[in-house]
Amino acid sequence: ASHAARNSRCRNPINGGETAQDDCRARLALFAAFPDLTLLFDRCAWDGEQRAVLFRLHGHHRGPGFGRPTGRRLRLLGSRLATIRNGTTIADEWLIDRFALAVQTYP
Repeated sequence: ASHAARNSRCRNPINGGETAQDDCRARLALFAAFPDLTLLFDRCAWDGEQRAVLFRLHGHHRGPGFGRPTGRRLRLLGSRLATIRNGTTIADEWLIDRFALAVQTYP
């Protein structure tokens, strides 16, 4: 599990928010809209304080958020690049294909 410092910068891939609270809200919204969401890690790499992860998200659009629930299957590719110092995340960048999210959730 990652630990976010109170003043760390985090760019959220879903709503563009930069605070830990924005990040938490976006993740809760994602799990509400896709209650069976599964996170699969494809590749992980690190060098010193830098961590990189390539992941896939799979689930079905069955809950509120991202428009009216469609029941459609979601398949997204994403990545995360983090700087972790002494067990604390001091920088965190997430990237997902928001266009693919829109295409797969909106009828």
